[in-house]
Amino acid sequence: MVTATEYIRPDLHEGAGFWNVSSNPNTKGKQYQKQENAKVIKSLNGLDTQKLKDFISNKLKSQKLSQKSIGITYDKNSSVASDIASSQEFRIFIRKNKLKLSKNRFLKDDYLFFERRSNLNLYLAIKHSDIIDIHLDSNNTLHAKVVVTYDFNDADFNPIIAIPRVL
Repeated sequence: MVTATEYIRPDLHEGAGFWNVSSNPNTKGKQYQKQENAKVIKSLNGLDTQKLKDFISNKLKSQKLSQKSIGITYDKNSSVASDIASSQEFRIFIRKNKLKLSKNRFLKDDYLFFERRSNLNLYLAIKHSDIIDIHLDSNNTLHAKVVVTYDFNDADFNPIIAIPRVL
């Protein structure tokens, strides 16, 4: 069993929270989920849009993961959503795509990579993620979904990442 110190640096809140959700789901993980107004999704049918269901289903297939995988969604007002929205990586992504977004009102699905040196918290919690359903509504409010799955891709030769593919 892995034990960690009780003190969590405030700047690593999401990194510690995501760790607790996966390693201590009935104790500290449950506390983090409650604090973040997170919702456990026990099937793809629990997701709010067909596009998101299809995206997650295809992602799970490509990573050779079960379609019965359990997930968690975080509220748009959660600290993780706020941290992503204020991150350097997200701001650069929006800045690079600003003209396309203002002209077309939407962007093609893409990805975000959180760098260790610029955002250790999101690097530890997420590292890389997909960003989908990026659009402006009629009030010019930006909407996007950031999707994180454990990345068990065939092309990744890291032995730790490869473990689920051989089980």
